[in-house]
Amino acid sequence: MRLRQAVERRYNELNRKFRVELERIVPRADMGKNRGTALTSSQRGLELARRSKGRGLDVSDYIQAGRLVKFARAIRCVGNGAIVLDAGFRANDVRRTHQAGGDWMREASVQLTGFGMGGFFGGAAGKSTVIGGAALLAKMGLALTPAGWVVLLAGGVAVGFAAGYGGDSLGKYISSLIWDRGR
Repeated sequence: MRLRQAVERRYNELNRKFRVELERIVPRADMGKNRGTALTSSQRGLELARRSKGRGLDVSDYIQAGRLVKFARAIRCVGNGAIVLDAGFRANDVRRTHQAGGDWMREASVQLTGFGMGGFFGGAAGKSTVIGGAALLAKMGLALTPAGWVVLLAGGVAVGFAAGYGGDSLGKYISSLIWDRGR
């Protein structure tokens, strides 16, 4: 009980001293609620500490938290950039078909179906790989090491790419079959 009171007292002291930094990291809507990170509230920190070990990142200071936020933003930007690039290539394929006098509506249908199915399968497989891999690596003791995260992310990207490529091919094939039967 004394340990719990000490944690709460020290958290409140930290919260008073570093209010500006906390507000930059923690959304105002989550402050004081039992959700979010250990920085959200002392109760949330205690709840996270009670859970089994190996279920997340070991972020011990503000600098590491900042690096993690930057890393997450970079991953998000790369992913969004890849989607935009893929959509641009597909739009260019449709435009080339149109300029060549081909059936650009069929090509657009095929490309959009492939894009949708590739995105769905790739995203689902990549996310499942990362979630399942994190659980597996946590049991092996690798999840909290940089090597564990590199293996996990590389595996998620590889599986997601392969599933996305397969989904794209399947979507194009199905769309072509449907389009050609309608003629």
